[in-house]
Amino acid sequence: MIRSEINNAEFNQERVTSWKLSRGSFLKSIALLSISTQFVVSCHTENKSTANEKQLTPLMTNLEARTIIVVQSILFPNDGNGPSAEDLNAFEYLLWFLQDELLDDYDRKSYAKGATKVNNKAQELFKQDFVALPLSQQEEVVALMVKNKKTKMWFSRLVTYLFEALLADPIYGANPNNIGWNWLEHNPGQPRPTKEISYPTIFETVKRN
Repeated sequence: MIRSEINNAEFNQERVTSWKLSRGSFLKSIALLSISTQFVVSCHTENKSTANEKQLTPLMTNLEARTIIVVQSILFPNDGNGPSAEDLNAFEYLLWFLQDELLDDYDRKSYAKGATKVNNKAQELFKQDFVALPLSQQEEVVALMVKNKKTKMWFSRLVTYLFEALLADPIYGANPNNIGWNWLEHNPGQPRPTKEISYPTIFETVKRN
């Protein structure tokens, strides 16, 4: 499977293309197995944006955020083969997950650190930030880093949350208008979560009791 290939780091430029083409059949097999997940978010970190630029999120710098957005778009591209990362609100969903108060702070910060490593590799190879590179060079950076034992897991975890954005209930901010479910022809089952029984509300109720 594509994800196991990523985890094993047997990855090159050809497999970047293969990932794009194989994405549909792979994700549909997930739906048939009824794999679905739902997560949450809300956290407080220092403002890391510059004074002259609107901050995208307090969880990381704008460059780190945009780097993750581009990597997500490479993994789930807008190529007509199913919803793209942007269609799924994948970055917003990742931020929602990263703000979960139950998440370890080291894990939370690891996503920004991974994005910095992507930019460092882009600077090393092409003397430019990752987001400024043409797509072919961005894919080259991704392919090289997925083969590296020190960075492959970062990409694997991004893929995991892309799957979740595809399959999550829209109440959690991903899969808007059921776009992922509709593409997969997936019946999420009933009852659907409501605000009163959503993940963050359940934990607040448990803490109060």
